[in-house]
Amino acid sequence: MTPIALITDFGTTDWYVGAMKGAIAAIAPDTPIIDITHDILPADIRHASYILSAAHTAFPRRTVFCVVVDPGVGGSRKCIAVKTDDYIFIGPDNGVLSWICQSAEKCEVRSIENESLYRKESSATFHGRDIFGPVAAYCAAGFPFKKIGPVTTDFVIRPLPQAVVKEGSITAPILSIDRFGNIITAIRQDTFEQKDTTEFQFTVRKQRFRCGMKTHFEEVAAGEPLCYIGSSGFIEIALNRGNAAQYFGVTTEDSIEMLLP
Repeated sequence: MTPIALITDFGTTDWYVGAMKGAIAAIAPDTPIIDITHDILPADIRHASYILSAAHTAFPRRTVFCVVVDPGVGGSRKCIAVKTDDYIFIGPDNGVLSWICQSAEKCEVRSIENESLYRKESSATFHGRDIFGPVAAYCAAGFPFKKIGPVTTDFVIRPLPQAVVKEGSITAPILSIDRFGNIITAIRQDTFEQKDTTEFQFTVRKQRFRCGMKTHFEEVAAGEPLCYIGSSGFIEIALNRGNAAQYFGVTTEDSIEMLLP
């Protein structure tokens, strides 16, 4: 069975996630539905883009990803579907799928215009239930991708956050802060030469601190900072048994500088 994986900013307090799953089940009742997260920060397209990029490679081929972080719902933005060699992605044309398009070797983007795939009773403010969920269900059930709508090259691209490498330093935005307070930077592991004993100096919000490159948290004492290559392939900064983001007072609006030894 082809699974559908969901990412939204709906939370779990209201009825929205349940209704979206119900709309999917009405079309493809035997399709497995996997919740990646419904706790994307409200309307935070970059947060959703990062979560999708980090999570999707763990899924089996042909998985359909439905991403609904949609502050422009009901407005002029399009609904799009993206097909790569391995997966299908459904969501609003606001850039939330553009990191996937930029990272994939091949990418076919179609504007979702086949209204026969929509839920019959539709709302202008709940496209997750009425458009994206049903289209994902049809795709998982084998509906031909080319019949979703016409190919489009006019879709929103949000640039991938990039680390800037200069002589002796790397500066990068903070991609995300997880619920533990770990700081995920845009510094990839192939950006620099790494040794297990290397100690780096970081600067963020005019604060300077040093920490060693480690492989797990208990290599440092409780309350001490460390850096490591995280599971999504980026350098992360953490505080053993603490919240690094709170400790350093940073948000995803900040950048961080790493001095190279």
